[in-house]
Amino acid sequence: MSKHHHHQTKSAHFSTKHLLALFVVYAFFIFVILTLVDLFALGLLGFLWITVITVVGAAIATFVHARQGQVTDVDEMADKL
Repeated sequence: MSKHHHHQTKSAHFSTKHLLALFVVYAFFIFVILTLVDLFALGLLGFLWITVITVVGAAIATFVHARQGQVTDVDEMADKL
């Protein structure tokens, strides 16, 4: 007979304010990374593309994060905003 161990994880339902804060945190990280990549690529992306990729990437990251429903370190950063 095998014993099954169930790991309990924190799950949460996020408020609109928290989701907006998550979006801002993810957008900041994506923007910084893309800006550094663009700096080393000698400005090949351009500010418009960086902005579009940042907004789309942050929206996807926020959606996936909220769908997972688990509290992570990113939530702690978002709570500090």
